[in-house]
Amino acid sequence: MAEKALLKALTICRGYTALHTQGMTEEQLLTIPEGLDNNILWHMGHLILSHNRMLYGSCGLPNSCNPEYTQWFNKGSNPSTWTETPPVAEVVEVFHSQMDQIIADYAADKFKNYTPMELAPGMSLENADDAIGFIVIHESVHHGNIISMRKLQGI
Repeated sequence: MAEKALLKALTICRGYTALHTQGMTEEQLLTIPEGLDNNILWHMGHLILSHNRMLYGSCGLPNSCNPEYTQWFNKGSNPSTWTETPPVAEVVEVFHSQMDQIIADYAADKFKNYTPMELAPGMSLENADDAIGFIVIHESVHHGNIISMRKLQGI
């Protein structure tokens, strides 16, 4: 039962974030509001990359992300360091399909060989369920940033 609730929370969380990015133009996704360092596309790409690492990477599974995602969307990166614009349509498509893949791979028991991941001293993800719980929190933080960026753009 808890497993089902965890996956439902994951689906709902990405659903809300996707709802607030759906139908946005490339210009809106790439706009960096005044006083900020990132744009909405960066947040989407960062969620793809970090969630991929937290689950697939910690299980020793192949990284399905475009290799350049690390350069574009890693923690601490921002669009001012991009030498080229990430492929917007690709990022959007992967963002909208990622949770379905995670849920399918969870059901197929692909995350059983999870290597614990330390987030900070005394805080670690011990298994895939911990990682999914943290993904919901992490996504929610970035979802809030996306909502704020939309407001700053007047959308």
